[in-house]
Amino acid sequence: MSGFLVRAIRMLFDRNKEKSNRRSYDYLRPSGELSSLIYDAFNEVAKDRGKYKHPEWILREREAVFVCVKTYALNHNLMPLSLKEIECAENYALGSADYGSKWAHRIVDMLNKKNKTSLS
Repeated sequence: MSGFLVRAIRMLFDRNKEKSNRRSYDYLRPSGELSSLIYDAFNEVAKDRGKYKHPEWILREREAVFVCVKTYALNHNLMPLSLKEIECAENYALGSADYGSKWAHRIVDMLNKKNKTSLS
């Protein structure tokens, strides 16, 4: 094969790889440290929604977010939110197109108010 053809094939391969990476990019994922951790914890569990009945998957998602927030708070010497507070933040986000992102941002807001901090 000629050098030109090899370069052209590599260019097409790289372009397709770039497009596939763009397709997997989540535009709703928050950029802040804590909010992105919460969003990722929620999404990791949400992938398995089809495996569980309605009330069980909701509880699993809340529990995953609760553990994430509690772990972060304790590691940063902050007062963690209760499971009830996590549920209130979830109710705030219900019905939003960006549900996971809105839930994560609401939790960060609540944690900031509780600890008088400015996390993102």
